[in-house]
Parts: sequence; C-alpha cells; structure tokens
Amino acid sequence: MDAVFDVPTSLGAPSARLTLEGPHPSYVRTSILRRGILGYGGFTAAALYALAGRKPRGTFFDIGANIGLYSALLGTSFPHLNIHAFEPFPDSCDNLEAIAAANGLDITLHRCAISDAIGTASLTISAQSDASHSLSTRRNSGTGNIEVPTTTLDALVRELGVIPDLIKVDVERHEPAVVRGGIRTLTEHRPIVVIELLGSRSEADKALSTRKGATLNPEARETRQAFVQMGYAPQRIKRPAHLDDTVGKGTSHDFIMWPDGIDPEFDATYARWVDTLVELRNDARTQRQEPDSGI
Repeated sequence: MDAVFDVPTSLGAPSARLTLEGPHPSYVRTSILRRGILGYGGFTAAALYALAGRKPRGTFFDIGANIGLYSALLGTSFPHLNIHAFEPFPDSCDNLEAIAAANGLDITLHRCAISDAIGTASLTISAQSDASHSLSTRRNSGTGNIEVPTTTLDALVRELGVIPDLIKVDVERHEPAVVRGGIRTLTEHRPIVVIELLGSRSEADKALSTRKGATLNPEARETRQAFVQMGYAPQRIKRPAHLDDTVGKGTSHDFIMWPDGIDPEFDATYARWVDTLVELRNDARTQRQEPDSGI
C-alpha cells in the first residue's frame, strides 16, 4: 500500500496529497497506514496547525522530528513557514529527507539531538520502535546504542541566527535536558512550545504520582514545573467535546506551553482543524468503499 494521504492545505481549502515514503521502515508511517493521520497524532497535528496559523511566516523548530510528519504537514499548509527539523537517528533522517524531496518541501534537517550540552551522547535504540529511541538514562532497555552529536536550543538560536516562534518537542523522556539547554531562548524570546509529557509507567513512578496527585512521570513533572517557573501556562491537548466516540482518544500526551497565558480563542480554531482532519478521514473511507466503476 502506498503511503500517500490527503492532508489539509488550509481551513476550508482543497486538500493536498502528501507521500510519506522513505528508504527505511518506519513505525510512524506504518501506524498512519493503519490508522490514518487523524488516528496517529491527529490532535497534536490540529493543535500545531492552529498555532502555526497565528504566524504562518514564522519559524518552526521540530525537535525529535523522526520522519518529519509534523514538519511535512505544516510545510504543506504553510509554505512560507521556516521549518528546522532536528533528529539524531540516521534512518529517520534519511526518511525525512526523502519525504521532503518527494513533496517539494523546504525543510532544513539537522542530524543531531537537542540536549543540555554540545558534544556527543549515547542514543538507546529501542526494541519497541524507531519512534522510541532516547537519550534518557531511564530508557535503559534496548537493542544497542549509537553515539550521536548533540547541541542545545540556545546554541542553535545563536548559530542559525533565527528565533523560533513555535517549537515541538518529542524526545522520549529527555525533555528536561532540552529545557535546560534552552533557558535563554525560552525566557527571552518566549516561543510557544508543544511538548510531550508522558505518564508514569513504573510502579515506583505510579506510587509517587499518586501521593503527589499527579499522573506524569518524573521527567514530565520536572519539565512542566520548569515551564511554570518561567511563567508559561500549560494546556493539555484534549479531544474536542463535540466529537463522537469514533474519533480519537480523550487526551494526548502533548501539552501546549503558552508564554503569555492560554489564548481563549485557540480552542475554537483547534476544533476547526480537528473537524478538517475528520472530514478528510471520512472522505478517504468513502473512497475505499466505493465500487470500482471499471473506467
């Protein structure tokens, strides 16, 4: 099956075709083939669409880009967005480059991990999927390790000479290091950040979370607290209340960190982008069910 999907160009506009084909196997691509874009990260995609639309000629940093799904989606809808994608795993980088080229997208790829130091670090290769590789020392199970280059968010802003308006972070429990390495950027330039904060999994984490009245793992709690201390307001990305039970789960693991307080107009725009993804999903299902006319 070809990994080609209908994706939004803008609200109320015709859709575009996006191919996610690449030279290496990909958990993200396989998941989207099975569940569609709405079923894999659809709520986060809708949130990023809504946020990028606030400044469509701004700069987007995709930290932990994997095959570049969100970079490709935003690049298709906002062709003037300045997109920088950061990914340390070589196979995922190759896939990202192939996807950008196949779709004619201007995405600047940086083959490195974002952390709290400039140098190299050991990336644990997950036995679960290529979407779960991590620099976190708590992710100590895997099939092996590779050395990857690292840099910091603050160093990147200095070296590239660009300031991100919107940042997405998904680095499998290494989020505290990303924040530590970007304190100056976050406090001085105040970008909006969409960041994954995973829930507790181990029994020890769950016990601690229960006592503290939280459900986040230790790295996620540390990350959330760091943003709060910098004056950011967290908002969890949730399933819009008007949707029926056939659309997605109740919440995601991703949060929006608002630098100037939660935007009261965001929810309505976000819901419209979700509805757009639902419509594309329904259209795709209808096309698959239509009999071949033989023409």
